[in-house]
Amino acid sequence: MSQYSSVADITLRGNYIRGGVFKASGIGASGNVRNIEISGNTIEKIHGGCSIFVRPDKWNRPRGTRIIGNRLIGCETDAVNVALIEALGEDVEVASNHARGGDFPAMVWVDGEHAVLRDNSDGGLTGRHKYNLTGARDPTISDPY
Repeated sequence: MSQYSSVADITLRGNYIRGGVFKASGIGASGNVRNIEISGNTIEKIHGGCSIFVRPDKWNRPRGTRIIGNRLIGCETDAVNVALIEALGEDVEVASNHARGGDFPAMVWVDGEHAVLRDNSDGGLTGRHKYNLTGARDPTISDPY
């Protein structure tokens, strides 16, 4: 995408995405993305990358991202600086997402002004990553870059 391209007012709702043994991401957008909602999706067996991401590119930061009520089943990341959900930009809300049966260092990373992070849960997962979350605690908030 060039620095002049943009995507706005998009809703991705009610999709079922199933990965495999290869490295991949589930749903993602980057750059000049405005008012995107990713909600009510089921994402299963994504390995290596983020299950859901909205993040900057080298020119622009996203604005108005809503990642709400998604189910992540058996998803894994292969590095400590990759979370299952990454929402980096301005005016971000990540809420009521649930993960189970996977392995990852953190469920959610958000960064930017006006970020809301609430009611996300990880199903009490354990695995090789030192920083796994347990129970229904709020996820770690940090900037992986």
